[in-house]
Order: sequence, then structure tokens, then C-alpha cells
Amino acid sequence: MFFLFLGTYVIGVAAGSIGQVKSARQAEMYDYLSSAVTEYNANASKSIKSVAADNIKLFLPVAAGGLFKAGILIIAAVIFIKGYSAGFSVTAVLRLYGIRGIVLCGANFLSILFIIPALAYYGSVSAYGLIWELEERRQFYKRYFFCIVILALIMLADSFTRGFLSSLFMKFAGVITKTA
Repeated sequence: MFFLFLGTYVIGVAAGSIGQVKSARQAEMYDYLSSAVTEYNANASKSIKSVAADNIKLFLPVAAGGLFKAGILIIAAVIFIKGYSAGFSVTAVLRLYGIRGIVLCGANFLSILFIIPALAYYGSVSAYGLIWELEERRQFYKRYFFCIVILALIMLADSFTRGFLSSLFMKFAGVITKTA
């Protein structure tokens, strides 16, 4: 089940990359991205708040979805959307800045290393728990609560690291793109 959720993420990345390549509004996207990098005000606290808000939007449907059988589809959809977003963004940045774009994507790579496996593990626990019998389900809720707390802590840590790192990487990327 874990690998099924990871596969959902990979499919989302592929779909996002293809969606970016086939997008009809390439020039507008690149102008926006280029101006955002050069005019970025690297305020770490704003970045942390922004990432935390994004993670809360991700966490709430996932946490609620784990309680219902149909919720497994919600978890899979959230993982797919996270993959689509990553694929679209990374493709746009790399097409605009080439190899220098890796600097801009740096903060997201760390996030992907923790958030996606955590979501896949949580989705697996939820999927297995929802097919157990009632007596076993009491044990499941204990395990579910533990997993949801761990997932929340991982997302909180991600908010701080990605928020801080994104402001750092954006400063560095602004310097790189101005010199090129």
C-alpha cells in the first residue's frame, strides 16, 4: 500500500511536468517567475507562515480522510496534487533557469524527502486500519492517533525548514539570476 501511494506521487509529478510543458501560457508564467525571483523580499517569517498555511490545507483533509473508507481516495488525491504541483513547478523553474534552477528547487527537495513518505505511510496505516474488524479497530484508532501526531510534527518541522530555506535559496537564486 505504501508503494501505491508513492506511485500516486510519481504519477502526479509526471502529470505536472507534462502539464507545464503543454501549457499555453508559457510566456506569462516565465515573466511572472522571473520577476518573482528578482523582486523577492526574503522574509523568513512570511515564508514560514505561508508554508504552514499550505501544510494545514494539506493536513486537514488527510487527517479527516483517514477515518473513512472513501477517505483513502482523499489521501491519494492530496498526494497526487502534491506531486502535480512539484512536477509543474520544478519543470517551469528548470526550463526558465536551466541548471541554475536547481538552487530555486532546493528547499522543496528536503520537503519531498520527509512529507511524501510520511503521507504515504499514513495513507497505508489508514487503508489497513479501515478494513479491520471492530475489535481490531480500537487498536487502529490508537495507532491512527499516534500517526496523525507524528504527521503533524513532520509538517510543522517542514514549515520551519522549508520556510527558512526557501527564503535563503531565493536570496541566493536572486544573486545567481542577476549575474547570468
